Amino acid sequence: MQLLRIFHSWRSPGTKSLCQNFSRSRQFLTLGASQFKHIWADMGKTAEIYNNHPLATMDSARRSMVLEDLARKMLEETGTNCLVQDPIPGKRIDGRRRGVCHAEYDFLLNGRRVEIKSSQIKWNPRNGTWYVSFGGVKFGAFDDLYLVIFSPQWLDLIKHDLTIGISMSGPLRECTSSSGIEICGKAQWPAALDTILAKLCESGNCLHVGRTSIDDSACKTLCDRHAGYTSQFYHEVPLGFMSPQLRGLRVQKIVMEADRRFIHANSTFAEPGLEYTIDGQRRGSHRASYDWIRDGKRIEVKHSQLGFAENRRSWYCTFHRVKRSCFDELLLVIYSPRGLDIFKHDGSYALRNSGASEDICLLAGSGDLDWPSALQTIEAKLESNGCPRIAQILWDS
Repeated sequence: MQLLRIFHSWRSPGTKSLCQNFSRSRQFLTLGASQFKHIWADMGKTAEIYNNHPLATMDSARRSMVLEDLARKMLEETGTNCLVQDPIPGKRIDGRRRGVCHAEYDFLLNGRRVEIKSSQIKWNPRNGTWYVSFGGVKFGAFDDLYLVIFSPQWLDLIKHDLTIGISMSGPLRECTSSSGIEICGKAQWPAALDTILAKLCESGNCLHVGRTSIDDSACKTLCDRHAGYTSQFYHEVPLGFMSPQLRGLRVQKIVMEADRRFIHANSTFAEPGLEYTIDGQRRGSHRASYDWIRDGKRIEVKHSQLGFAENRRSWYCTFHRVKRSCFDELLLVIYSPRGLDIFKHDGSYALRNSGASEDICLLAGSGDLDWPSALQTIEAKLESNGCPRIAQILWDS
């Protein structure tokens, strides 16, 4: 409740003028979100059919936790002799003991290692059909694989046959690398769901374990449990009901238009050039290694939602998968209940290695529940370390 009171007090009329005065003193461009409504109001075909259901607007990690818990509950209810237990964590390659949340599988069912993978039904504009896609399947780390299909009406639990729809070759049980499962449907989602289930359970040897409504009380309870503090602050904010993936695409389009129309109105802009993957396949324009070209420079946009880390009790921003060799200029965009704040990164500040790429993680003070103050702290860190703010887009304008 304290967080909500802070939120409502920040959105008072007096705060708007304060923001505008602050922006003038800092000499960056301030724009109104209404100028970009044609972008942020577009929910996308996939989001439209889910009608802002809490599961659809969660980030993939939280949604996976909800659907794993639901799958576990459904399996427990399938029979009287069904014993479900937490996983045995085991050890890492370096010999250190894993935490339970980092076990290679999700739980034990009658002594067998069970992995749960989930996917919502998604629209594929390239072929005009709905499909499901289950990624990060590590064959060899489990005994039984269960798939949860999240549609606008149902949650269907399927025991996979370890064969159909797998995008890999070779003996499955000898493979410990990550793979994927993809099943395509039809042009209308209800028919697509029927087609997907038929491909799994009739064409293949998968077993349809059960079905429950997405409006079931157990689903609602789990959504509330896994929602976290952050979601309540974005309930009535543009982009707030979008998945992180869709929000990233919309933020990119908004920033590109702001850059072209207002920030560098006299510059020359172009779409990304022709690129190929490592195996020689042509990349689509939406998968280019940068976002656009301005005056010959490759421009990349990374956005982060201002989020609250409950374990640290502090607000933070994290910009993922930064690949410095793929662009010439990096724009960091902080998405908050106030708007979008655009910064030009200096090329080195706060970068930390994350495998094949790097992340930028910015933290506010520990225990600071006041998100406006935390946002100001994070922005001050950027500006004092050579990352100037170049524009701000306010939702209230």
